[in-house]
Amino acid sequence: MQAISVAIICHNYGRFLREAVESVLSQTLQPCEVVIVDDASTDDTEAVARSYAAHGVRYCRVDTGNVWLNRLRIIEQLSGQWVLCLDADNVLPPNYLASAMQVTSQDQRCGVVYPSLARFGDDDRFVDLSSPQLPLSCANFIDASSVYRREAVVQAGLTNCSPDTKRTAEDWVMAKRVIGAGWTARHNPVPLNYRVHGANKHARRISEGRDYYDDSGLCCEPVTIVVPLAGRWRLWPETREWLESQTWPRSQCRLMLIDNSHDADFGEMVRDWLAIDSDYGDVRYIRSTTGRAGLADEQRTGRPDHDREVHRSVASIYNAAFAECGTDYVLTLEDDIEPPTDAIERLLRGMGPRVAAVSGAYLHRDGQKWLAWTGRAGSFQLYEARGDGVATITGCGFGCLLIRRSVTQSLQLTTDGPTRFYDANAFDSIQQLGWGVRINWNVDCKHYAEPL
Repeated sequence: MQAISVAIICHNYGRFLREAVESVLSQTLQPCEVVIVDDASTDDTEAVARSYAAHGVRYCRVDTGNVWLNRLRIIEQLSGQWVLCLDADNVLPPNYLASAMQVTSQDQRCGVVYPSLARFGDDDRFVDLSSPQLPLSCANFIDASSVYRREAVVQAGLTNCSPDTKRTAEDWVMAKRVIGAGWTARHNPVPLNYRVHGANKHARRISEGRDYYDDSGLCCEPVTIVVPLAGRWRLWPETREWLESQTWPRSQCRLMLIDNSHDADFGEMVRDWLAIDSDYGDVRYIRSTTGRAGLADEQRTGRPDHDREVHRSVASIYNAAFAECGTDYVLTLEDDIEPPTDAIERLLRGMGPRVAAVSGAYLHRDGQKWLAWTGRAGSFQLYEARGDGVATITGCGFGCLLIRRSVTQSLQLTTDGPTRFYDANAFDSIQQLGWGVRINWNVDCKHYAEPL
């Protein structure tokens, strides 16, 4: 049986601490070590903690005011292969650890074992989390008092992330990072006894009104930027300038340039920029042979077969790109679109738990209407007037689109559908799957394409 360490995280919860410690010491599977991490408490936390010294419980005093840092630092110091950071106001059922370890034995890739919640205190509802309705990237179902594989936490690179612990569900950020690093999450059939009281942070966030961007820690999210390049020499400087000046942290960016130019000189220019001038650390250059040179700029008006060929080519490029993306969020940016430099943050701020994608605003090639629409595929209507702020739409182009990977994984872009337009067909499918779509009209993008 693999060893498990338990750290009890406490700040002025001395009134709850004894019950938490007793629940750990009463486990049918005893932890290899128990540490109480006291973050500058001014109540009787220290006295309660030191009263358990004879039971081998260590006491650690810190002064950070940051539960995120406390968890990370103590996890680095613990010796067990598995770790549990128990909030001091919660209580473990006697077989909680034994059940968790039984679950881990069934999956070599398991990185976290999470419980359902048997709430008590101000609320006695049972929260069944055995079959989450939404993926972890959309809604949190992994409590901070879950059991983590220590190595999985270390591999997730969490020290490079600094969520605002007063506004962010930091347990959600940790779980997303661990799962994003390739580990799996498994459910513990033994629930956590989760105390509900007016002083806990979760209750405060609800009472203050929760902002999805802040609550889910989207400021820490890595984003894959996918840019298909059609070989437009005149527009590469604009694309390059945006990539060099956009403001999302480089440590949270994965850049994927898909060169569909069929032009060796163009490709060499792009690769030289990546090798010499780019400050992106995680990059992929992919040479695509889809379609033919100049296809994107050929005359389309009155040529529906050619239009379908263009859309089929672009759909193929995006399908291949989505299969390679390893981040929960993907920004598709076409090489004739230039968004504001802070577009990624502003699009992420438009996200919600049931939102599949958020688009920037840009004009159609005709220069008259906006490439966003209402209505279903086959009968959709482009917006003629510009809106304001974040609004719900039915669909849009992929020119500047932040989309969830959990959505792209269930999509296959195709021109074989209600229309010959892969994007209209895609959003028709997204609507059928129950997802919403939004546009941020204030993310004003330039569209350099000439009418075709």
